[in-house]
Amino acid sequence: MSLVETFLDQYLNQELKLALLPSADDQSLFDLIYQLKIKSQDLLIVLEELVINAKEHGDGLPQFYHGKNEPDFTFLISDRGVGIHERVPVNPRLSDTKGKSSSSIIRLALEEGITGTGTIGRGMGLYYLSRFVRQTQATALIASDRGCVIQQGDVFHEKDLSKDIQSTVIVLVVHAAEVGA
Repeated sequence: MSLVETFLDQYLNQELKLALLPSADDQSLFDLIYQLKIKSQDLLIVLEELVINAKEHGDGLPQFYHGKNEPDFTFLISDRGVGIHERVPVNPRLSDTKGKSSSSIIRLALEEGITGTGTIGRGMGLYYLSRFVRQTQATALIASDRGCVIQQGDVFHEKDLSKDIQSTVIVLVVHAAEVGA
């Protein structure tokens, strides 16, 4: 089991050993970023976009975990929304999602401009995540419904989960040097 899968497992079993940000509102996220001294502007943009997605598509405030596990730093963002598999097919510009697995739809959502709102100019959050992972050789796991995609650099692995996780969970593991911690 990979590190990102371990964090997903710990989150789902409520055994996560990362620090929980008490609320993922804009001010607390800003305070955390300041406290962590995140150096990478790209990482800042990715985290902001992921929290915005979780707030927009989730049911209530998202959960935001963070922690250092040498030589890496891990972030986990989750929400209790309907999930990527429900939001992306709503987009009127997409017609080829019928009958696709949750992991296939998650993989599609990592492409530029694919959005669950159908609004032009939206759909950049997961794309920024994917681009960041490619550029920095980080690792990301995106899980929603019964599907999961793990991205390491340019390589993608789609997996089916044994049960519906009833949320969207993103785990991002980056080199600690990107954070500055």
